[in-house]
This record gives sequence, structure tokens and C-alpha cells, in this order.
Amino acid sequence: MDVQSDDGLAGPASAELDARSAPERASEPVAARAADGSTTDVVADSLIRLGIVFVALAGGAAVWFVFASQSPTSPWAVASLPGPVDRLASTLATLGFGALLGAWLLPRAARSVMEARVVGVATYLGCLLHGGASFLAALYGGYGVQLTDPRPRSLAITSVRVAGMVVLGAVLLFFVVRLLGTRRASK
Repeated sequence: MDVQSDDGLAGPASAELDARSAPERASEPVAARAADGSTTDVVADSLIRLGIVFVALAGGAAVWFVFASQSPTSPWAVASLPGPVDRLASTLATLGFGALLGAWLLPRAARSVMEARVVGVATYLGCLLHGGASFLAALYGGYGVQLTDPRPRSLAITSVRVAGMVVLGAVLLFFVVRLLGTRRASK
């Protein structure tokens, strides 16, 4: 028999699951919660959606790059610098495929539901900061890496982009430590 859980997901009825509070369930091992569908599956599904959206945005940026690369006399020309737009397309594709890879690795790396949620939120935050700053940089004709620039928004864009990189670096470090730790433990 299926019942509605705290987070709105249907799962198998269990007196043990229903008797415990949400914090107790959030800190238990992921493997113990896999049967009710409310573990890392929800976080992994959201990372899959994030990855798909970012890959689709990368496709849109690639089309923007084609139009930005046209001769200025062409009727198809868009007034943008093609270099930053190309970097935007590459960045969005990398973030999208990275989110898809994170969704695949998350059930293997997270030891608790709370860890999975924190990694999911950090991945979203890092992708939005880094991707958003890359979009603004391409929109304003820059790369978003200038530390000294007479344009005041350049340093702000660079700061946001670097903040996204730091958050995503922490997520990557989490995956490396956890996956290498489980690999060494299994030997």
C-alpha cells in the first residue's frame, strides 16, 4: 500500500518510516531510503532537469554565436562579439553535462538524504551564478574574467562568476572525495 510522504511523494507504507520525524529520516543512509522513492531520486531528477535546461540554453547560445559571427553587412548579423558568445555556449554545455553527470553520481556519493539535498542546492546555485554571469558577460561583450576594467559592471560579473566556480569546485571536491573514499573502502 502506498501513502503520501512528508514531501508529497507516494511511497510504500511503513510504520517505521511514519513513526520517525523528518530530521531523523533525513540523516539516515541513502540506501535505507531507496525503496520509498524520496531519497536522492528527487534531487537527481532535479539535476537532470537542470542539465537539460542548460544544454538547451547552450544550443540557443550556439545559434546566437552563428548570427554574431556574420559579416556586419549581412542581414543576419547580430551586434554581439562572437568570442564571448562562443564561450557562453561552451560554458552552458559544460554546466549542463556536468549537472547530468552529477545526477548519475549522486546516489553513489551521498551518504544521507541531507547530503544529497545540500549537494543539489549547491549545484543549482553554482550553475546559476556561473551561467548567469557568463550570459551577462556575453551580453555586454566581455568574457567575465577581467579583474581590472574601466567598466564598473565587469568586476561585478567576474565576482559572481568566480563565486559560481568556487561553489561548483566544492561540489566537485565532494564527489571526488566520496567516490575515491568508497572505492578505497571497497578494496
